[in-house]
Amino acid sequence: MAARHRLRLIDVEKLGTHGGSIRVYLAHQASARRPAPAIADLLEGERKLGFLDIATYGSFAGRVPRMKRQLLAFLIKAKDADRAICGYGAPAKTTRF
Repeated sequence: MAARHRLRLIDVEKLGTHGGSIRVYLAHQASARRPAPAIADLLEGERKLGFLDIATYGSFAGRVPRMKRQLLAFLIKAKDADRAICGYGAPAKTTRF
């Protein structure tokens, strides 16, 4: 996507927001800026976690239905025991400068 607009990746930053996000920094393709070492570090970490192996995603997809059933069973058990159930969600995905 960056290349289509004549941009290239020059740095990345891992953020803790939203369960883990990555901020990317781009520059014009003709820029003299050199890619930061953080890019290679991030890619190596992703490789070690198996992100380049389709089996990693298949394994995750296989666990999702089980986790869903476990959560549902927990909620049913809590409700049957007259326990209070509370949920909260407040996504605030915005860019601030």
